[in-house]
Amino acid sequence: RKLNIEPVTAAEAMRRADFLTVHVPLLEETRNMINAEALASMKPNVRIVNCARGGIIDEEALRHALDNGQVAGAALDVFESEPPNEDEWPLIKHPKVIATPHLGASTEEAQAKVAQEIAQSMVNAFAEEPVVGVVNAPNLTLAQMPELKPWVMLAERLGSLCAQVLEGQVRSVSVELTGSVLAPSESLCSASCLVGIFGTVTGEQLNLISAPAFAREREINVSHAFSTEPCAYSALLKLTVETTKATHVLSGSVFGPRQVRVVQFDEHHLEFDPSGYLFIYKSIDKPGVLSRVSGLLGEEDINIGSAVTSTCNSNKEVVNVFAVGKKVEAATLKRAAALPDVANVRLVHLF
Repeated sequence: RKLNIEPVTAAEAMRRADFLTVHVPLLEETRNMINAEALASMKPNVRIVNCARGGIIDEEALRHALDNGQVAGAALDVFESEPPNEDEWPLIKHPKVIATPHLGASTEEAQAKVAQEIAQSMVNAFAEEPVVGVVNAPNLTLAQMPELKPWVMLAERLGSLCAQVLEGQVRSVSVELTGSVLAPSESLCSASCLVGIFGTVTGEQLNLISAPAFAREREINVSHAFSTEPCAYSALLKLTVETTKATHVLSGSVFGPRQVRVVQFDEHHLEFDPSGYLFIYKSIDKPGVLSRVSGLLGEEDINIGSAVTSTCNSNKEVVNVFAVGKKVEAATLKRAAALPDVANVRLVHLF
């Protein structure tokens, strides 16, 4: 916003751009996102630069667009196969393509920046200021304490779960802790939540040091607090994420030595294990709805290992969480969302 940059959807950016540069990770959702249909929607004579990941652009579709003049030129540093397969060489040798062998951080500019960052880290260390990338930060030490390890796992999974159900861009992240065991771990649990949220959103390998820095760089407000208010659990971690479209609240606790559980999903109270594939949806609390959804999954040979239904809110809505044995395809999710009294169907994968 300070740089007068206008946020738009990926589809709108592709329609409006004269020069299109790619800055997304390679995920299931982004594979071949720039395909024949997307290329046809672009301005004639558009120019495309991809230094992100191979596989985001449909290479065959790009070659045809270069041949017919829809795309005036392309600069590619990454390819679907590296080293390239035989069928990729016609694109690499195309007269309208500039191709480089995945140079990435090997450029002179990148090497100079690395040297500057190392020097700045040394200056910060001697000045007793925060050092980005340090391997012996307090959070990393706390994360190794046996009594806090399951809470670190819970925080990261709450963040990942939230990232997979939220809509809109993240604006703020708040973590509230209750219980004496969590007294020294506000910053640690906050950072762990950020690892889950932004690691899932970006596909990057973030950690307890880089995730808070990632949020700061994007002007995302992050806060954490310790509460002494009475609680139904001996200890509780509450994550609140505000986006441009909604606010989501997830709470969790640890039972026994390592049994992590989600105990709140927005305004709904329930209890489930945040692991594996989770088929999550909202529905009206009335007879027949659950059986229709479970029947649909049965038709697709998808086993339901466990099923949890939350408390009902004032609108008679409940949240349902099925632990399923395998990935549910997008077509099945779409069929489920079309069922009467069913909404907000999501598939979540938690490692």
